Amino acid sequence: MSTHLQEPITTCPEPALNKEDQEADERMVSLHAESIVNTVAFPMVLKAALELGVIDTIAAAGKDVWLSSYEITVSLPIKPMNPEASVLLDRMLRLLVSHSILKCRAIETGENGRAGITERVYAAEPVCKFFLKDSNGSGSLAALFLLFHTEVHFKTWDNLKDVILEGKDAFISAQGMKLFDYINSDAQFARVFHRAMSESATMVMKKVLEVYKGFEDVHTLVDVGGATGTILGLITSKYPHIKGVNFDLAQVLTNAPSYPGVEHVSGDMFIEVPKGDAIFMKWILHDWTDEHCADPGNIISTVTLNGTNYERWAKVMRNAFHAKNKLNFIDGLLQRPSPGTDHYKLWGIINSMMVAWILNTIDPDLRSSVSCSDTAYDLWQSLKERFSVGNDPLLYELQSSLNECKQEGLSVQSYYGKLKRMWDDLEDYDPLPPCCCGNTRCAQQLAHIARRDKERMSQFLMGLDGARFGATRSNILAMSPSPSLSAVYSLIQ
Repeated sequence: MSTHLQEPITTCPEPALNKEDQEADERMVSLHAESIVNTVAFPMVLKAALELGVIDTIAAAGKDVWLSSYEITVSLPIKPMNPEASVLLDRMLRLLVSHSILKCRAIETGENGRAGITERVYAAEPVCKFFLKDSNGSGSLAALFLLFHTEVHFKTWDNLKDVILEGKDAFISAQGMKLFDYINSDAQFARVFHRAMSESATMVMKKVLEVYKGFEDVHTLVDVGGATGTILGLITSKYPHIKGVNFDLAQVLTNAPSYPGVEHVSGDMFIEVPKGDAIFMKWILHDWTDEHCADPGNIISTVTLNGTNYERWAKVMRNAFHAKNKLNFIDGLLQRPSPGTDHYKLWGIINSMMVAWILNTIDPDLRSSVSCSDTAYDLWQSLKERFSVGNDPLLYELQSSLNECKQEGLSVQSYYGKLKRMWDDLEDYDPLPPCCCGNTRCAQQLAHIARRDKERMSQFLMGLDGARFGATRSNILAMSPSPSLSAVYSLIQ
């Protein structure tokens, strides 16, 4: 039965086109298809223009000043050695005009004192102001655009089909590790990433601070995931009464500049967040799952138990519980007090909190199959019995993976990061033997560390691409005494 909301669908036939109109329509469709084929040209041309300083050069000439491709070429920060540079640049400029980045007009012979043939001259369109180099602290989108068009990002997009077919993480498929792990392993990419975040955030926050008054009554503001502190620096410059706490991982804060009224504090937001009157989070929650975002304080570890990594997960969890003085709960050493005693209620609260912590670090697909337990000890034991396996098979698998690990086109940073994760896993299952004297820096222990470092140095060198690093590898192997792993990494870089 139909209702007044379900009227019968009627179609009106389109008027028939004559042959000439049909041919014109087909030409338009064909041109549209061809433009799709060449879509990559525009972002690549804009990327080159930003890297060459073309947009900044045109803008620096002043408003309504028109420049030829030759005038732009000779004014670039880096002078081209190619004699055809201005001719090639002119073709790039015309494409930018077609996308309304620049505007163009023809200068007739003799106009503006020019002599010779007619030439094209260019000036900046209004959108260019968002892509200028951030020299005055107003922010820019240029660095963010360049970040999104790095080789790292293109490799990620190239794995998009795997997301659909197999549910894989495209970035992990491309680089062999998660985005933030890669940032920590590649110093050059880290600089590009943090600059892009800082300059784009500056542009947005300056607009926010013009209209938003919510910071007026805040005394302590915590920026969770604040990177190098750019945002808090802007906020405290306008509201100097605010004490800013810029909270991020230690490796992120290594090169963070100082700002008046801002304290850099390192830590993990999934374990504990510093106290304040207000918490600020910008471009953070989209990086994590809904379970992580619901209550960051309930996530005690960023290592998720997926069924195959129990030893690594358990090591990280035990370390976190040790930091919170809660190991006795999972070891069964702190039994439930008798009902009616002073600590009965408190024990129950802490136990429930620990059960939540443990469950929130289990992969969602695996969590549904985990039996419900009343105590953290019972839950811990059930996970150990189910997922902990003998070390020998895992050691064999890890050692085989290390022996087969090759650079195979990866950047040196990505290749090293891939090895580093396997070395860390190997350390979990086969740690160095403890020293009988209890001194972690005794001669025996230092000898074990040196031998392990030499083994890792050899593994790192053997997997490097021979075509690129064969000669360097031979020179390093011939050194006496053998350099350390960190020294070899620096030499290869």
